[in-house]
Amino acid sequence: MGSLIKSERVLRAMTHDELVKHALGVQMELKRQLQRPKLHSNVSLHELIEEQHSTKAGDRAARAARNMPLSRFIVLRVVYIGWEHAGFARNQHEQRARNDKSVEYFLLRALIRSGLIDSHLTCDWTRAGRTDAGVSAAGQIVACRVRCPPSGSADYVSMINAQLPDSVRVLYWSPVVGDEPVPFEQAMQQVLRIQELKLQRRKQQNQDEDANDQDEDANDLDDDDNELDLSLDGKTDSETKEGSTVARYSLLPFDARFHAEWRSYKYFFAREKLDVDAMREAAAHFVGRHDFRNFCKMDVANVKTFERVIYDFEVRPVAQGDRRGPDHERPGSALNEGTAGLACMVGKDELWEFYIRGQAFLRNQVRCMAAVLFMVGAGKEEPSIVARMLDVHSPNSVFKDGKPEYRMAGAIPLVLNECGYPESRVSASARECSAKSHRHLVWHFAQQEADLAARLAVLVELTSTLSQTRPESVPQDEAPGGVQQEPLKLLDQNNTKVHIALEKRPRLATYEAQLELHAMKRARRDARREREQMLQLADAQPGSDRALSESEPTNH
Repeated sequence: MGSLIKSERVLRAMTHDELVKHALGVQMELKRQLQRPKLHSNVSLHELIEEQHSTKAGDRAARAARNMPLSRFIVLRVVYIGWEHAGFARNQHEQRARNDKSVEYFLLRALIRSGLIDSHLTCDWTRAGRTDAGVSAAGQIVACRVRCPPSGSADYVSMINAQLPDSVRVLYWSPVVGDEPVPFEQAMQQVLRIQELKLQRRKQQNQDEDANDQDEDANDLDDDDNELDLSLDGKTDSETKEGSTVARYSLLPFDARFHAEWRSYKYFFAREKLDVDAMREAAAHFVGRHDFRNFCKMDVANVKTFERVIYDFEVRPVAQGDRRGPDHERPGSALNEGTAGLACMVGKDELWEFYIRGQAFLRNQVRCMAAVLFMVGAGKEEPSIVARMLDVHSPNSVFKDGKPEYRMAGAIPLVLNECGYPESRVSASARECSAKSHRHLVWHFAQQEADLAARLAVLVELTSTLSQTRPESVPQDEAPGGVQQEPLKLLDQNNTKVHIALEKRPRLATYEAQLELHAMKRARRDARREREQMLQLADAQPGSDRALSESEPTNH
């Protein structure tokens, strides 16, 4: 529409026929914009980026990317330092979005500034999951449709990383199996078709709140809604999980969230005086399919079931951990050396980790499980407490009346480690990263490690000065309260010495009570909207007071 905007001088110089032609063109453009399907978003991220972080006019790489004639799906593996950001998912609130510090915002900004996409609304953006503020990731997966040259391949890693902050990096990109580059205009038509189907589905859900057309048993729900009841090619992707077949329907050739078979997390902690054998005994109860409503933050608006499957739960030293995945199988990799070096810095066998691999996770599930395990390791609870908290359906269960109140573990030691996908969707051997991009990544992470090592040296120097202020009555080896409790937030008590057993603590509202409260709030909201619509219709009727006041001429 930019070519239709004319200055006053140009308009005055036009003839009558030229003005009529120009007015008709503006009218047709406005009509086209009104008929265009409304994309699902509260805030136009593209407008915010153009407003705050406009690209340089002389950026030749971005201009060249925008001239690429084709479009294709790619999968990106993203790593980021969680304590530098306000979580992964971007904030869709209009006011808060203008100061968004989420990882997703910076990723989309980099894609737009590099010229690979025009908007987050037209790239079929999906993510494997969201992480809270402070949580880091070594294997976050995102997928989107980007521009590509006729050859079908470009140095996407270098193009995107050049626009990212130091705390976020893309490790590699992979093509989607079976997806071929298509003309850009054809891809945009497919995007609009998907958006139209999304709108139809949302209307149906508003009419029937009890409609259950999503696979909520296998995925933690968020604001993504790319999984619909029909696919473009009419095919379904059925997966068998421990004897139950879950049919998944997706409009996209690859969905980072719904096509994930498993996800793994790591939670780091200092062992000190924790009883790791008791923690291992307690952690074994988590393995299998269980109801984790006592180990999560309930989201009754979206989640209908709290059953999840945990495949592995290990309590192990970091230096001796079983490294999974191609990145850890190389004996001389920088990742192994850096992790082993960190273990030596903390002390032999003093830096430990929880390794949790599961099909999907509820909100704050890992941090809640870690909090209870820390109580077990500190001797505050028996290892059997985990089995009792998982038993929520037995008539004699102590925890069937609601989740006990306890503080979940801190966010900073938690890392989203990896996400697994079937080979039929994305091939593990098709990871692409140029030699130049790889060298830059090695140099970048070396700089980050050196910076953190220098900060640690400063902290050690500051701590060493405590010996100069130690009173004679305090033994030299005493550490009141435990060094680990406050920095890593291992325990739920605020440095209090009295521990209240989880069985005797007050209970939060049950799922049924929270669901009833949510239904009441929804009913009040719907009633308020209905009243507002009725008032608007009444005001629009001919003969109404407002309509008469607007139609009466004003005498000055």
